[in-house]
Amino acid sequence: MFRLLLILGLVGLLLTNPTTDEVRSQVMAHFAPQIGGGAGGAPLAQSGFPDAVAAVVGKQLPDVVQIERQNYFVLSIYKVAVVGPNSSSTVLPGCVIGIAKQAVPYDQC
Repeated sequence: MFRLLLILGLVGLLLTNPTTDEVRSQVMAHFAPQIGGGAGGAPLAQSGFPDAVAAVVGKQLPDVVQIERQNYFVLSIYKVAVVGPNSSSTVLPGCVIGIAKQAVPYDQC
């Protein structure tokens, strides 16, 4: 009985392993309001920049974020990088663990 439950649990995790696009949308939903492309009252808008500038930065966010996936079938580990103006990328500290259709930030990867 224990083996059956274990197998069913692993199959359930395998079927709910999020794709890169699903994790990307969750990362964008997390960062866009902080930059200013989402909800009002974002830090960029509060720092004295006009709302139009904050909105432009928020709209460009998908173009500057790269996500690299390491797939382990029942979960995936994602590294998020931000591409700079001269095409150099900066990997953000930590990683994102994708499991059960969720993107969970993790500090120590």
